[in-house]
Amino acid sequence: MNKDYRHSLTAHVDYVRSLVAVMTPSVIRDAVHTVVTHGSDNSTPVIDRLALIGTIAAPRIAIITYVGSGKVCVSYLTKSGIRHGRKLNDLNSHPIHLDGWPEAYRDNARTEYHRNPNGKRRSTVDEYAEYHYEWALKTQAVYRAITHCPWVAFAPIREATITRARLVMIPKNGEIQ
Repeated sequence: MNKDYRHSLTAHVDYVRSLVAVMTPSVIRDAVHTVVTHGSDNSTPVIDRLALIGTIAAPRIAIITYVGSGKVCVSYLTKSGIRHGRKLNDLNSHPIHLDGWPEAYRDNARTEYHRNPNGKRRSTVDEYAEYHYEWALKTQAVYRAITHCPWVAFAPIREATITRARLVMIPKNGEIQ
């Protein structure tokens, strides 16, 4: 495994750990209370800041992952995604043999690409296979690193785009300045 992958995997594991850490009901409740009671943080959006998405009745904590001129991308774990991840983990009756798994994903992706090459986001079979290999490496790294909730390896990370006008950021220190 090359250094680029190693750095990418470490960053991904840290990122998923931070998402899992902010998904507790008490943190979400406190964030909603802070934003509703005192208003949003009016500072400039910055990557890795927390944002509140969804509605007051069903809020979600998200992490800002991209800041554009008029839009902001955020990533989050959904409750249904977490439930689905737990279910898949429960259905997995035998341990995953992690060491050969990414290579198998690469090989399977090559076969799948040839079945329907026009419906793919990647332009070549190698790009498509490499994308699936990297995904498998990241999932494997998360599965190994987050031992208290290994099911998170099966939970998808969702992305959403929000206009800056509708973005509600959570104050950095949790206090109103």
